[in-house]
Amino acid sequence: MNKLIFCCILLFLSFQNTISSQERSVYKDSLEMEKVIERSLYKAESIYSEKPIMAVIKVLDKKQGNIWGYWKSFTLLYLSYFYEQQKEPSKAKRALETAASLIESESEKTTEDYALLAYIQCLSIQYAKGMECGVLSTKSRNNAKRAVREDPDNLRGWLVLGVLDYFTPRQLGGKELCEEYFMKAIQLKARKSANPYRPGWGKPDAYQLLMDYYLECGEKGKARNVYQMAVKEFPDTKQWDKYGKEF
Repeated sequence: MNKLIFCCILLFLSFQNTISSQERSVYKDSLEMEKVIERSLYKAESIYSEKPIMAVIKVLDKKQGNIWGYWKSFTLLYLSYFYEQQKEPSKAKRALETAASLIESESEKTTEDYALLAYIQCLSIQYAKGMECGVLSTKSRNNAKRAVREDPDNLRGWLVLGVLDYFTPRQLGGKELCEEYFMKAIQLKARKSANPYRPGWGKPDAYQLLMDYYLECGEKGKARNVYQMAVKEFPDTKQWDKYGKEF
């Protein structure tokens, strides 16, 4: 996960020389893996088929190493989004379980691995029942805490801690620390380097959830300030559209 940019470019060039024409169609427009995966979801939504996402997974299946395992888990996370939209919760749950298992099987996890695993476990709670909800919540929180303990600048670790607290009812001790966690997340860089294989996801979500928290608390002025920061940093993000009338 922490390779030099030069090494990553060499790896990508080598990768381009060995992939098939089908694989080239997956990667043709961008070096950034997140954009590749996001586009596969948009395409899947437009044709009501998981095939574009599965094409990315097929490419990643052929690669060895931690970085490729990370992105395969991330792609499976997006596959779960697609299945949820298609009202196929059993398939969505299975995709998340597979994504989590991939990271758990990695012998040398990075802080980004722990943050992604925590996020996957957090999302899996919606498909759990009974005591399994508590088990997943604890696992998610522990992995997110480990991510930020080993790297305090891990934006995604703080995001997950904020999500867990935000969606926990107040009567159960929730909504006490989410403001602090989301504030930490939005103060950090989305991506620490120009390395196209490093993750950069999560910061818009931290902005959005912090806005939602302030609006729920009746603190519209604070929400407006966060909105202005979010629009300035991510002007083309559609997540802000729903707040236009609010402010």
